[in-house]
Amino acid sequence: FLVELFHNQSDGYRDIDKVGGDTGFTTIEPMVKLFWEPDTLLKQRFEFRFGYSYFDADETYLGLHDADLRADAFRRYVSTQFDNIRSDQYRYSLSHVIQPTDDVRIETMAYYTSFQRDWYKLDKAVDVDGNSIDLSRAIATRGLGYDILTGRAAGAWKIRSNNRDYHTLGIQSRLDWGFETGALEHDLTVGARLHYDETSRFQRDDTARVNSAGSVLGVSRGRQGEAGNREENVLAFSMFAEDSVKLGRLTVKPGLRWEHMEMEYTDRFEKGDLSRVKASESGSLDALSPGVGLIYELADAWSVFGGYYRGISTPAPREFLQAGADLEKTNGYELGLRHYGRSVQAELVGFYTDFNNLIVRDNIGGAGNTDDFNAGSAEVYGAEFAVRWDALATSNSDWRLPLRGSLTYTHAEMT
Repeated sequence: FLVELFHNQSDGYRDIDKVGGDTGFTTIEPMVKLFWEPDTLLKQRFEFRFGYSYFDADETYLGLHDADLRADAFRRYVSTQFDNIRSDQYRYSLSHVIQPTDDVRIETMAYYTSFQRDWYKLDKAVDVDGNSIDLSRAIATRGLGYDILTGRAAGAWKIRSNNRDYHTLGIQSRLDWGFETGALEHDLTVGARLHYDETSRFQRDDTARVNSAGSVLGVSRGRQGEAGNREENVLAFSMFAEDSVKLGRLTVKPGLRWEHMEMEYTDRFEKGDLSRVKASESGSLDALSPGVGLIYELADAWSVFGGYYRGISTPAPREFLQAGADLEKTNGYELGLRHYGRSVQAELVGFYTDFNNLIVRDNIGGAGNTDDFNAGSAEVYGAEFAVRWDALATSNSDWRLPLRGSLTYTHAEMT
């Protein structure tokens, strides 16, 4: 058994105008892990883990105007004095590993995670007539909105309670099997996972009224659920197979992953009866992700390698079903040369990745739209060189002195 406690705390390094205050955070994470290996004919092991994370931070999304940043990088505007994020996460897992033979290993794990957080943060500036001003525009223009944020004009600060809950649970299993077919050596891995996750928003908006000196005159609390009242969930099933096939100096490693997702979202009304459904939709999404890697040993310490890999990233259910956001796909290619000697190991690799239906969100500075959407295509290519040298590796000394260095060139372009 293992019992562990992690605690990390800071008072913060920034100062809030007019009020001062703490701008730091606190993290507390206990963890318990137990395992048991029964005295049976077959080698097997059970393992249980429990973890909890508590996080509390007086943090804000809001940044500073360029001139203010240059003058004092440790400053925070008075309008951020209420900003705080608090989260609680519970993690459970139970796994079982059994090895029927020296060449076969089966691992199964069930897991559950719950995560709740509330980021109470500044959302907009409001003038005395009730007109809302976006934070990004308020800072950029340095007009009335900026004066309200910095406590130099009367108005109000709209503060949103971003209250959200997340839950995930599932079970997965994989089998590793080493065998031979004639002259071919195989290292086969197959696996499957059944996974469910859900998220819910139940948010509210509060209003802090301020005078022209930046003093808070009062805070009006909104109704929970009137600033966001929706749910999303996904039931996913995936399978994969990968086989490392070796013939002499050549190793070929093909693989294929299949994902099937049943998605659903429900938007509820944000006025009156909050249980009423405003919009709801369900649908499914399938994706295939193939790949293959090759390694050829030129000599004892030299080899060339290359590969093709398909990457995928799925949109959130609401954006997929309601807004039509599509699956993001990447086609990645690499080709490299590797030297693996006793004292020197070096690698030179070139890569090219083509993105299609890139999933992004307009959320710069926390002031944009938080929904996912497709931004088109992108290309990324480059090269990397890495070397590791140990001058004492070939000596008779017990000492070692490994030195590492790397150099990477990357070019990325939206196409």
